[in-house]
Amino acid sequence: MQNFFFTKLLLVFSLFIGQVAFAGSTENEQETATKDLKTEIKDYIQHHLQDSHDFSLFSYTEDNGNHVYVGFPLPVILWDDGLQIFSSAQFKHGEKVVQINGNYYRLYHGKIYKTDAQGTVAYDKAHHPTNAKPLDLSITKNVVMIAVTGLLLLWL
Repeated sequence: MQNFFFTKLLLVFSLFIGQVAFAGSTENEQETATKDLKTEIKDYIQHHLQDSHDFSLFSYTEDNGNHVYVGFPLPVILWDDGLQIFSSAQFKHGEKVVQINGNYYRLYHGKIYKTDAQGTVAYDKAHHPTNAKPLDLSITKNVVMIAVTGLLLLWL
């Protein structure tokens, strides 16, 4: 009887995690100037379901306008002329260019690109980045959640 209960609990939990893990993000082609609250909430949820190089729990804006992120950085592991390992905190949420062993990297729309010292990203006619992308073996938010889910399944 107890095994049946744990089996049901595991099934419900797996379905819930599956819904969260495979929730897609939709990109709006055109954004309107004014958004209603429902659309803002939907966009906020979709943004936080996307994979990222840091694990953000929540964020808020202080009275003076500073945006504060609460969470923890994850390791960035790149293969680009050898193994490059550093913390995702060095990107400052995509605002800074990181220099490692003479190479410069920039986080742009969740992807890491090799750039110059200023962080210049070149685009093609369709406005897609043409900069080189190193092989990214990083531990991202989704990888952490897969590991947590796997450990929970082993425990159950």
